Amino acid sequence: MNKKIIFLESKLHALEELLMVSETSFLEEAKKLEEANEELNQEMNFNQTLIQSSGVFFVAIRPNGKILLMNDCMLHSLGYTLKEVADTDYMSTFVQEEEREELANIFKQLTIANQSTLNENRILAKDGREVLVEWHGKSIFKGAELDYFFGVGIDITERKKAEEKIHYISAIQNLILENSTLGIALVRNRVFEWANARVGELFMLPLTQIQGSSCRVIYPSDNAYEELGKSAYPVLARGERSNTTLQLKRSDGTMFWCRFIGKALNPAKVHDGSIWMFEDITQEKLAQNAAEENALQQGRIEMSNNMMHDIGNALTGISAYTIKPQTEKDWTEIMSLQKLNDLFASKEKELIEIFGEEKEKHLLGFIEALKSSLQQRNKSYIEFCEKIFHTVGHISSILELQKYYLKEKNTPLATVLNIHKMIEDALIILSSSLQKRNIAVKIATDGSNPNISGDQTRMMRMLLNILKNTYEAFDGLESQDSRKLDIKITSDMKTSEVIIMLSDNGAGFSPENCEKLFERGFSTKTNGSGIGLHECRAIIKSHGGTIAIESKGQNAGSETTIKIPLLNGKKGQENHGSAI
Repeated sequence: MNKKIIFLESKLHALEELLMVSETSFLEEAKKLEEANEELNQEMNFNQTLIQSSGVFFVAIRPNGKILLMNDCMLHSLGYTLKEVADTDYMSTFVQEEEREELANIFKQLTIANQSTLNENRILAKDGREVLVEWHGKSIFKGAELDYFFGVGIDITERKKAEEKIHYISAIQNLILENSTLGIALVRNRVFEWANARVGELFMLPLTQIQGSSCRVIYPSDNAYEELGKSAYPVLARGERSNTTLQLKRSDGTMFWCRFIGKALNPAKVHDGSIWMFEDITQEKLAQNAAEENALQQGRIEMSNNMMHDIGNALTGISAYTIKPQTEKDWTEIMSLQKLNDLFASKEKELIEIFGEEKEKHLLGFIEALKSSLQQRNKSYIEFCEKIFHTVGHISSILELQKYYLKEKNTPLATVLNIHKMIEDALIILSSSLQKRNIAVKIATDGSNPNISGDQTRMMRMLLNILKNTYEAFDGLESQDSRKLDIKITSDMKTSEVIIMLSDNGAGFSPENCEKLFERGFSTKTNGSGIGLHECRAIIKSHGGTIAIESKGQNAGSETTIKIPLLNGKKGQENHGSAI
């Protein structure tokens, strides 16, 4: 009995110890659980605070489309309250009908792949605005079942607008750059990094050959390349604009005048980048040269006018001196000899008594011979004065023609011009040049006397240039014999044109140069300016006409054909020079 009691007591004591240990463990575990629960609550509160206070969109959507969660940022941006969207359908509320199918496919992919996705879609605000959002989405599973879709989004509406604006501005800039009449290039360390299409056109090079190449490719020489660098880059380093005009080289070897303007992106690091603009100013240069030549020509004209005026005054004096001898029938010496002869004849007996009959006859014969000699000299002198008078008159006529046609504003544009008379005038003006070259000029007509309407001064300048160009073609020939210039003037009533054809047997030229002769700057002469024929065609064209020059080759002569509309389509009358 005592043993049993002792056993039971030991069991009871052991049970008490076990209970004490279990209670302690339970309390410890309960405390740990409470601490874990508190930590979980803190984490949930933190996550909740993070979601609600974030500047990005957070949304959770059930598989059936119902909204589980939407943070304050998204609600505020779309103009909703939590109460308005709680348990509503996301698709019907926020997604446009035409985009719903696409979003459903995205949800399906999230379910299958169980991976994060990135996509953009537009959602509707309460006021009807469209908000473009960039989403990062993921499927959240509870065990094997899909619990909800979770998305984090960023409102990129303004960013997209800015990107579109930048793209639009960039497109405009590219359009301007690619369609600019100026060549534009970005240069780094004197290497073309980028160039627009016009640069390629200017230098006749593909852009692939320009971009990445040294700028040396556009210069005619190493020296020109180095000199430009020495002069331009110090200017760029001062933050100023470099403005240079230089002859550059195209890929076919031809030269052209180019104005190029450069500015550094950063003057402190001038070789790190500069923008250059290239402009072909060849025509401008030629026009400038033509203007300078014209100014020089005007100076020459003014000087010529002054000289001709002075020469005219001198010729007037010469004419006066040559007229006087012609008005005097006999010299006073001849009249005195005649009187002496008459006196001796009346005193014949006295003279015979003094000198004798034979000597008296010799004396009378001598006086008669002396008188006859003086009369012959008088006649020759008068004839000589007459020749001088006529020559001076011819020179005066040429001077008057020169002065008349040198006056730039002597006639209005609309003036009746007689072609035949103008050609004759031009030949008179150039008569000394034609005679010096021993050129025989022959004019043939069809019997008509054609008139045109135009600017007399400009048309005369054209004819003088054409004739000058023709007679200078003989300068390269050794032979002085059989030099001919045939001028044929006809009227074509079918086309209502006057046709002037000039044929010569001068030096001629290569047939392939026929059209080039009229190009500004082109000349077959060593010292030619290449402006004369270009100007001639411009004058003829301004009068509605055409000009063509042909040759069969060197030393084969040339043929110039000018066609100008007849005045009112009719043959002219003798009334040339009257104003319309």
